[in-house]
Amino acid sequence: MAYMHRRTFDIINNSNIDGILEEYFEIDDYIARPVQILNRKGYRTRFCCSGHPFETLNELTLEGTEDADPEELLPGVVSSEKLPDGSLRVVVRQALDCEAYITFEPAVMLPEDMPYGWRRIGDTMRCLWRYDDDPLVCMANVFKAMVNLTEWAEHLPAKS
Repeated sequence: MAYMHRRTFDIINNSNIDGILEEYFEIDDYIARPVQILNRKGYRTRFCCSGHPFETLNELTLEGTEDADPEELLPGVVSSEKLPDGSLRVVVRQALDCEAYITFEPAVMLPEDMPYGWRRIGDTMRCLWRYDDDPLVCMANVFKAMVNLTEWAEHLPAKS
């Protein structure tokens, strides 16, 4: 994970300076450079993700499901625990994320031509690749998508 400055769009890896990261937001490493280019050229972004080549563990709290079996409600349940208030604490495993996306501010006008492998859906650009259980294949796909995106962003005209 990298950090991008909210105003200048400078990218840093981390900092041990007290309070400095309050001026930054977290951003996936691979997509940081193209997002920096887009924002500096005036194509303001809101959210982004470069895809993730490894599984994710997430904790959820389910309310109003006192008698439910979490494994029937959710895929990838690793563990569940009934809490004193009657809710369920559930840990789920999510598979590799084989999608990258950038969501832009609503007023941003993007050109019709997208980078190779990317599609525009409303105010979001998406790049999907074939699901593969091999993290190295996923990382290679992420890297190719980010190279295409960076080259495309570098050739966009700056907005006035």
